[in-house]
Amino acid sequence: MKIRIAFDFLTNIFFNAGYMYSDIVSLYNLPATAENYWQKFGIYSGDFTIRIFWRKYFIRNFEY
Repeated sequence: MKIRIAFDFLTNIFFNAGYMYSDIVSLYNLPATAENYWQKFGIYSGDFTIRIFWRKYFIRNFEY
């Protein structure tokens, strides 16, 4: 069985929703006085952003 996902943007958001939620929660709970605040801010916001826009063409054979 071959599955082809044509709507990369929407399927990517759906696939990564849990990771994106975790990034938002981490940003929300990040205190302004945290050590390395801007580094952590960049990691969480960068991870969130890349999960929206970066995705390789997806074709995969699923065998069970």
